[in-house]
Amino acid sequence: FATNGTAPCRGLIHCEDLEKVYAIHNSGAYRNISSGSSLRIGTIPGSDPVQLSRNQKADPQVFVQTAADCFIVESDTIATITDVDFPDDVVSADYVGGYTVALQEDRIFNISSLNSSKLWDALDFATFEQRAGKGVRVMEDNGELIGLNSSWMEFWRDTGNADFPFEPIGFKSRGLKAKNACAKCDNTLIFVGDDNNVYRLDNYQPVIVSTPEVSRLIQEDANPDDLIAFSYDRAGHKFWCLTGSTWTRCYDAATQTWHSRESYGYERWRARHSVQAFGKTLFGDSQSGKIFYADQDIFTEDGGTLIWKVISPPLHVFPNGAILDAVHFDLATGYGTLSGQGSDPLAMLRVSTDGGNTFGQYRELELGTTGDYKARVTARRLGRFGPKGIVFELSISDPIVRALVACDVELRPLRR
Repeated sequence: FATNGTAPCRGLIHCEDLEKVYAIHNSGAYRNISSGSSLRIGTIPGSDPVQLSRNQKADPQVFVQTAADCFIVESDTIATITDVDFPDDVVSADYVGGYTVALQEDRIFNISSLNSSKLWDALDFATFEQRAGKGVRVMEDNGELIGLNSSWMEFWRDTGNADFPFEPIGFKSRGLKAKNACAKCDNTLIFVGDDNNVYRLDNYQPVIVSTPEVSRLIQEDANPDDLIAFSYDRAGHKFWCLTGSTWTRCYDAATQTWHSRESYGYERWRARHSVQAFGKTLFGDSQSGKIFYADQDIFTEDGGTLIWKVISPPLHVFPNGAILDAVHFDLATGYGTLSGQGSDPLAMLRVSTDGGNTFGQYRELELGTTGDYKARVTARRLGRFGPKGIVFELSISDPIVRALVACDVELRPLRR
């Protein structure tokens, strides 16, 4: 969609009324418009992920929180906050009910003047005080303020009180694992808890949505403070994505299932941060200054290979195993390209008979040339498997439609 210099993306925000996307790439701040045109508007130091929020001022102010300092983007210019009452060492910020809320690690949060992120009053503050611990993140969700702390969270509501507009309405005994390990998705907040599980807020109640595999990845990650989450919508599905040091896992809120994402040549997905803008789903890149957009008719990533892979659960035949005569896959067929790679597309099949620990050689399965929609994808004479069962790994690298509906097998149980 656009190229904003050469440095990785630190954060994105879409100002719909201005028809602009602001993007931070290392020390550069950029403005993108619907044509993809890019303009560098100034400097925001650092390389850490940033938190971006905006108010409802007639000429909106975009508040940029970084590890080093906080900045304001207004009318395509960047300024620091000079008000002497602005708090030091802000660790998180968001916009709630007309106010920019700035959190410090000691759990004190200050609020700006109404729709003015440059004006602050030293007396306009409160504290998340249900327990001792560190303040980690503040977020707006459905018009309410959520304080995510090291071992608990508090919920506050804007009551319109003239002295101080926010009042507490409840708390839960679940903290936030890492500052950037949370994102709004499917009209609620999904976050990594202090116990290494992923939670979805359901009427103020944190409900676990992670699998044991995802929770184990979080627990064993070498750099847990660097976990980063973002969400995006595609084709009626709402995805919440979490990236660690060497992995990316995505939660599909529609199906309540998880899958892995991995860019070719990398251990994790390149995408970082996402916004809906100009009728597109835009993504920042962790490897360059490019801004990408998703296209359901494109089966490459930045022009490179995009591999689709499905690994089945183990198939068991109690008690001894079986001889596998054939396996049939109901795959989308007949969608080959007119020329070049994909004109004679293939699926690659491997099997494992030791519980998925090791796989055998690849076997090529034809997917049918363009228009051959009746092609059946079948592999025969796959040998025998024992009590540990058999696992199928199916992958496609050709740039074609990829879809698996079901599979079935022909087998003969082994006798004693």
